[in-house]
Amino acid sequence: MSRIQVKRAGMKKYKGVICPNIIKKTEIQRKESRNCFPSWAGEDKYEVMHFMQNHIVYLKDRFCSCGMFQLVGYPCCHAIAALDYHRLDVEGYIDDCFSKAVYMKVYSNMVNPVPGMHDYEDSGMGKVQPPDVVIKVGRPKR
Repeated sequence: MSRIQVKRAGMKKYKGVICPNIIKKTEIQRKESRNCFPSWAGEDKYEVMHFMQNHIVYLKDRFCSCGMFQLVGYPCCHAIAALDYHRLDVEGYIDDCFSKAVYMKVYSNMVNPVPGMHDYEDSGMGKVQPPDVVIKVGRPKR
């Protein structure tokens, strides 16, 4: 209950459009993209060389042959290198689920406080007992 309130209050103060943790992760990928050398193949297609390995990037489809772009929802270092080739904004290629608006929508609901045991009414049914254990015949299985 208190965690939801703390997260909601913290994000209300935040001024950005994308969540701060994702911004940090994309900055790490941007540093790694310094080792990537993109070649533009036309339209939105790129071949990116990264440590003697070639990766294919399709920006329109948000696809990279390394698989990270599709898996995590934000651009990998290869995609960032391709975006930087044409000076495109990285935030435009981050999934909407990482936006502040979606985050605030997730944390908009409230968990109501629960009263203590002293406020519960006695049902008169007695204590709940565990079920009887039936011991099966034969050697127990491992």
